[in-house]
Amino acid sequence: MAHIISLAELDAIVTSLKSSTKPDRPRLADSRLQEAVRKGFAAISDVEDIFYDSDSRLYEMLRAVPVQRWCQVLSIPTRDYYRRPRRRQASAGGVRGISAEDLADLLMGIESVGYSIDPLGLVMKLSSTVAARAYVTNAELSILWYEKLRHKASILLTVERDGRRRICREEIFKTATGYKVAVLWDEDSSPLEVTVKGPKYRRRRAPVSVKCEVCGYEWYRGDPDSSANHRREHARRLKYLDPKPNPRFRDVEHEQQTGLVHVTTSSSRWVHAEIYLRAAAFRREFQYDFVQWGGPEGDADPNVRGYLFIDSANVTVGACAFRWREDEDGSFWGLQWVWIAPKYRRSGVLTKHWNTLRQLHGDFYVEPPVSDAMSAFLKRNGDQRLLQVRGGSATEKE
Repeated sequence: MAHIISLAELDAIVTSLKSSTKPDRPRLADSRLQEAVRKGFAAISDVEDIFYDSDSRLYEMLRAVPVQRWCQVLSIPTRDYYRRPRRRQASAGGVRGISAEDLADLLMGIESVGYSIDPLGLVMKLSSTVAARAYVTNAELSILWYEKLRHKASILLTVERDGRRRICREEIFKTATGYKVAVLWDEDSSPLEVTVKGPKYRRRRAPVSVKCEVCGYEWYRGDPDSSANHRREHARRLKYLDPKPNPRFRDVEHEQQTGLVHVTTSSSRWVHAEIYLRAAAFRREFQYDFVQWGGPEGDADPNVRGYLFIDSANVTVGACAFRWREDEDGSFWGLQWVWIAPKYRRSGVLTKHWNTLRQLHGDFYVEPPVSDAMSAFLKRNGDQRLLQVRGGSATEKE
C-alpha cells in the first residue's frame, strides 16, 4: 500500500525510526484506550497522549507529522464530537477527534510503519461488538482481520517525483519492533521512498485469474477470499448444473404424466425457487440484463406460466417460462426463455415436451434474443414462424 507524503515528513519519519525510543508507559496508554472505548471516540489531544505513552518518538515528531496528518496519510476520517446538550442548552461545545474504531485503525497503520505502538488491547475490546454487525466500515474490517494479518503487512511511503531527483543509494535497517525498513536516497541525501515490511511479511505470488471449467465462475487463485467465494458459488451452481433427484417431486402432479411440472403464482415457494435457479442460470449464461422470473420466493404476475422439466428419477433437468402478452400485435403467449442443464442437452428434453407446450399455448411467440441452438430447433420442427409475432393466433388465455 503506497502513501504520498512530503519530503520533510518522510525525512522526519526516517530519522525517528533510526533513533532509539525512550521507555514507554503501557499502563497509561491502556487506560486512555479504555477511555476511548467508553466514550466511543478519542480527541486529537488524547491521541497525542497515547503517542507519548506508547512511543515517545511519535510525540517528539508531532510538529513535523501531527496526529491529523497521520490521519490524512492513512485515510482515517476526523470529525467534531459534542457532549450531548442538556434540555435547555441552545449551544454545545465540541472537540476534533476520531471514533474508537478509527483510532484502532490509526494505531494499526502506525504500528505497520515500525513504531512501538500496540493496538491489540483496543482491538480486543472492540472486536466482539464489530463482529456482531452485518455491515462494517474499512476500520471495522481492519479490526476483524488484525490478529490474522498483524506484522505481515508491507507499507510504502513516498514523495512525489519531479523527474529530476534520482535514486542514488539504498539503506536497509530494522526497527526496535523487528520491522525491516528500506530507504531510497537521492544524490542530496534526501529520502525518496521508504518501504516498511513486518517481521512476518512474506512475499506472496500475485493471484492468478481462473475460470472454473465446471461452474464457469471466475476467481483468483492465491486470494483466500476469492477462493472461498468460488467454493460457495460452485456449490450453489452445481444445484442446477449437476442436479440431484428431488424427492419432493414424488408428490407433485406432472402434466399428463410426462414430467412437466406447471408453476404459477400460487405454486409452492420451493417450486418457485427451483425455476428461479434455472432463470438465473439462463441470464448468466447468455449475459442478459435481468432474471426473467420474479424471485426465489415467487412471481407475482398472474399471467405467467413456468414449467420444470423432470426426468424419471425426479431430477430437474431444465425449465422454461411463458407470459401472456397484449399489445398492438394482439394477444398471445410469449415464450421468454428455455434453459436445459448442460449435461442433459442434445438428449431430446425439449423435443419430449414441445408438443405439450404447443397444445397448451398454441402458436406462441418465441421472444428474442434467440440463441443459435433454439433457431436450429425451431427449424428442425418446422416452427420457424414462431419467431414472428402473430397477433391473435394464440389460444385464448385460460
